Amino acid sequence: MRFPPGPVCPKCRSANTEIFVSEGHGNVYSWIVVRHPIPAEVYASEVPYVVALIDLDDGTRMPGNIIDCEPEAISGGMRVELLFKDVTDDVSLPQFRPAL
Repeated sequence: MRFPPGPVCPKCRSANTEIFVSEGHGNVYSWIVVRHPIPAEVYASEVPYVVALIDLDDGTRMPGNIIDCEPEAISGGMRVELLFKDVTDDVSLPQFRPAL
């Protein structure tokens, strides 16, 4: 399994791939807190925000923002669940929040 999906396996180069639907639950592997936005004029109202790598229970590691949680409350191994933020009609971004 890999994210993002691609047309061939990056290890064996096989095109025999399939798409599966993840349950969307996992653990925080690593994270950073962004406090100095670049460019500042675009993202100043967004800080601080958290960018994390999440080890999903189904075996892939996926990046995304952690929302609905103060940055200081995040810890390695913390359980999270996946949701998507619609940015445009064609683009949705993965985000995670603490698991309920």
